[in-house]
Amino acid sequence: MVIQRQSAFNCPVKLAQPALAVTVLYTAVRPTLGALRRAASLARDLGEAPRHRDYLDSCRRALQFLDSLIIQPRDATVLPNPALALGGLRRSSRRSEIYVDFVQHYLAAVLETDQASLTG
Repeated sequence: MVIQRQSAFNCPVKLAQPALAVTVLYTAVRPTLGALRRAASLARDLGEAPRHRDYLDSCRRALQFLDSLIIQPRDATVLPNPALALGGLRRSSRRSEIYVDFVQHYLAAVLETDQASLTG
């Protein structure tokens, strides 16, 4: 296992098999996003506005990555039944498996990031 430092969080990423790198990125992004959301909330509560802003920016970039995995109308030409797949969150950019928990984790991340962005 290789530990790579990204921002202020250590993210264990196993890169021994490059074909799995994107899937591993997804599994590393989810817990890292959770930590970033909690750090943003804590920074907000402590009055650390610049740090709060930085953590929220990192959350935004993580959500942009996950958004690229969501099956959207742009993907319809390669799907056998797009109506059934739209809104699903793929396992990676190279794999098409969709699991309900992927979608649930994404939606929870969006809602929790929104809560972390509130000032007050």
